[in-house]
Amino acid sequence: MIDELWDGSPPETASTALQVHVSGLRKALGREAIATQAPGYKAVVLPGALDLELFEALVARARGDDAERSAELLREALDLWRGPALADLDDSIGRTERAQLEEQRAAAVEQRIDAELELGRHAELLPDLEALVRGDPLRERRRAQLMLALYRSGRQAEALEVYRGGRKLLADELGLEPGEELRRLEKAILEQDPSLAAPPAPATRVAEVERELRRRRPWALAVALGVLLLIAAVAAGIVLGLRNSTAVVVQPNSVAAVDDHSGKVLADVPIGGRPVAIALGAGSVWVVDADHSTLSRIDEQTKERLPIGGLGSDLSDVAYGFGSVWVAGGNDGTLVRLDPQHNGAEQVDLGESRGSPQPVFSVRVGAGMVWATQGNDVLRIDPDRNEVTGRRTVTEPQGIAPGLDSLWVTTLDERILRIDARTMKPVYAQDVSHVCYFPLVAAGSLWVVATPNLSSNVPEVWRLDPGTLAQEHGFPLPKRFPYQLAGGSGAVWSVDPGNGALWRFDADTNRVLQFARLAHHPVSLAVGDGTIWVGTQAEPLS
Repeated sequence: MIDELWDGSPPETASTALQVHVSGLRKALGREAIATQAPGYKAVVLPGALDLELFEALVARARGDDAERSAELLREALDLWRGPALADLDDSIGRTERAQLEEQRAAAVEQRIDAELELGRHAELLPDLEALVRGDPLRERRRAQLMLALYRSGRQAEALEVYRGGRKLLADELGLEPGEELRRLEKAILEQDPSLAAPPAPATRVAEVERELRRRRPWALAVALGVLLLIAAVAAGIVLGLRNSTAVVVQPNSVAAVDDHSGKVLADVPIGGRPVAIALGAGSVWVVDADHSTLSRIDEQTKERLPIGGLGSDLSDVAYGFGSVWVAGGNDGTLVRLDPQHNGAEQVDLGESRGSPQPVFSVRVGAGMVWATQGNDVLRIDPDRNEVTGRRTVTEPQGIAPGLDSLWVTTLDERILRIDARTMKPVYAQDVSHVCYFPLVAAGSLWVVATPNLSSNVPEVWRLDPGTLAQEHGFPLPKRFPYQLAGGSGAVWSVDPGNGALWRFDADTNRVLQFARLAHHPVSLAVGDGTIWVGTQAEPLS
């Protein structure tokens, strides 16, 4: 290390200076990141901590996948780059590594372009390919890709001109002739070889389509949110982990247990119907089956399932706290408290609602109380007294989240309300110009899924300052649909029912990672100790 830092001519104080540098690194990275180990120091890098490691894993995974998935994985890998490799190091350190990394990046770019060409996207690639060839005119593979894209775009003469320009450059600069790949391609273009024709457009590929997120109540205004849906269903229920594949088969209408470190599916438990809500507590996973109005109890260790009925005819949500399971009865307008010791149930007295019985779609536990929505009211329920002790009317609540001594409510009229948990008085009701869903308090922030308007197909995950609602960070996920939010294992998690993805939002670095990919349509999740529980349903959301 001393030789690297001082280029073979260290000062007498080099050893002391090195210790100072290491101390500074430990302050920046954490003491656990650099261990003292004779005869020097050891960098302690946890699995998945390096973006290079993730980049290489994504590239490797792309090699064995179909063109559509390969292109997607390679775009995700290349998005990890933020400029030249090791740009902050001078030429005395990392010269060889820098060249190797840049070559890996260039190869990944070419691999992505090959996948895009296989998908018939030649016209879209032309601007990028022309820029790439200008940037590295001696790299023959890129020149060949540009020639092919031009030919498929009906620009045969320009494709041949690109070949002649490359041939002249090679001769002038290096005294060489083009390689065999370029020569064969020129010959095929001149002969209009049928093998160069663009592939047919995939019959199963569709653009983003609109769908409605309904709150399952007859009087509600349906709120349309765009979703990327794939018409072609995943034929087999094999889970594709981003880092490692797994032999566990995920069945439709089931709950999958995903390891929060590796992304592997550890187990899968069929539920029978749509698992629309999940909660953890008392050593069990509690799952609402919306199709059969049952609550399933899954033992976290054995994965055995016990269905519990008789709780209502329209169950919609579940939460755990104060030693009880709380089940929202949907259009039944009930809230049921379940004792996990013997599965005994009792109905919570919600008091008189305005007019006819109002639906109870959401229930949460936090800030010392149980919280629920009842029509346009949000309710505070004292678990000791088992009755409502506070009520606040809002405009069509879309989600509730307790935390930071408050209850957070998102509404259909594009506002976020902060209500004091003790007094039930509003702290503020702020217009955010977006309809927000699935609020969550985690890592000292308020997280929401926000959609700009009824026709938007680009919802985002926002991280908001709880004091001002200023956006601390936004996570746009183009052509992705974040659905549900859950916190745990040092991160915030979301699922995408359109493409089966499980997303991880790192609370420390604000980086987002497609953590795993599941078969079918994930619609619910909960985070336990080392395990992410994900409910998947057979049919797309409708």
